[in-house]
Amino acid sequence: MNAGQKFVTKIAFNNIPLIGSILKEVLEYSDDMYLNTRLEKLEDQLKLINKYESFLRELTNLSEHRYFTFRTNLKFLLTTALPEITDSFISALIESVVGGQQNMAEEICEILRQLNANDIETLKMLKGNVEKNKEKINAG
Repeated sequence: MNAGQKFVTKIAFNNIPLIGSILKEVLEYSDDMYLNTRLEKLEDQLKLINKYESFLRELTNLSEHRYFTFRTNLKFLLTTALPEITDSFISALIESVVGGQQNMAEEICEILRQLNANDIETLKMLKGNVEKNKEKINAG
């Protein structure tokens, strides 16, 4: 058994055709150094918010549009997403399948996919400034 096969067998939801097909495709051209970590983060987040079963169930009922959107976003998460956005991207990805505002979550994924490292640092700086200003207002 090669490393890729070991990797795929470790993932609990690799038997879902949509996820399994993406894993198979990704393993063809990508190393799996961080793939396992990112999939585990996805699974852990689903379990943490108690949406694991409903997420798996909804994956089998996606419309054609949502199917390809999820597929594109999962592939991005596994192969391209900067580490600074993975947590936010995972939350939006989950929301796009089992959330109440699926269209908004889809838009968030699109926005996150366009960010570069400088954008992320700028957003962190802005968030820090907003929080400091809130503290000043609350203290003042």
